[in-house]
Amino acid sequence: LIFRYEARDVRGQIPAPPSVEQTIMSGAQELGIPKDSFDIFDRYGKIETAEDLQRAIHMAGTSDCVIQVKEHEHYRRLRGVESRHDDVDMRLDSIEKRLRTNNDSLSERLEAARVEAAAATKKVADQISQEVMKNISELFSSRNQLQKDQRIIEEKLSQIDVAELQRISNQTVALRDEVRDAVRKVNAMQESWPKEKARLEEMCVETQKDLYDLQQYFQGKLDVCISADADLRREQQLVGERMALIADDVRLVRKAHDNLEKRCSLALEENDELRTLVGSLHEDAEHLKSEHGQVRTRVCVLEGSAEERWKGFCPGVLYFRNWHRLA
Repeated sequence: LIFRYEARDVRGQIPAPPSVEQTIMSGAQELGIPKDSFDIFDRYGKIETAEDLQRAIHMAGTSDCVIQVKEHEHYRRLRGVESRHDDVDMRLDSIEKRLRTNNDSLSERLEAARVEAAAATKKVADQISQEVMKNISELFSSRNQLQKDQRIIEEKLSQIDVAELQRISNQTVALRDEVRDAVRKVNAMQESWPKEKARLEEMCVETQKDLYDLQQYFQGKLDVCISADADLRREQQLVGERMALIADDVRLVRKAHDNLEKRCSLALEENDELRTLVGSLHEDAEHLKSEHGQVRTRVCVLEGSAEERWKGFCPGVLYFRNWHRLA
């Protein structure tokens, strides 16, 4: 087994029989971390049971079985806090050393000031005392500034995120691989550029030849279009003349139509008069029918009496003295 923890690879023995607990204990012993502070994974996921461990060993085949060790989030944070705490302790020790050296130098200056004050005049002593007080105030201000700097450093150290730095480093590795792929692609493009350039030049020559042929073809089509345009104009002129003749014919037909409409209106008026005349004729015919019936009845009566008095009389036969001029 190879336990891969962060940037380290540590070898271990495969327990017999395969056991997840024995594997975790072996990894903790080899890596020097608590056994409850991490989980083990293979490329298919988390290893929780003996079957998962057997699967990882079986999939590795004859090569080494790589087990990914992923530490729990809170343990990672505790380690980060411990490392930051050690850095802060080192910085505090250096600051205390600087403060002790500043105190030693301050005592030496005070002693020298006392010696000079005893030997000098009152004016010089006043000046020295003023300078010493000024230096003391500066030292106190510098001490306060150091304390402020210490607090600022502690706040900045508490804001540092180790996980973010790890993520940035992983992104850097990925970007490096991408840059390598990009450089490889650019090199491949540079190698294939002469062939592509030659092929493009051939295509340009063929395209120019096709353009020349197309220009000749369009020139012929333009000549045909020009001649066709002249024919179309001539036909358009003929069509215009024909349309003028048709317009004249339409005017004549319209006049004839107006005359016919007038004649039709007169015929309709005559038809109304004829209809009135037919009505009167119909009434006269009805009147004649009624009169004819009466006459026929009277004739039948006369024929009956005539048959009795006239021997050889035939009813329904009209007897005239001269019914025709040639009879």
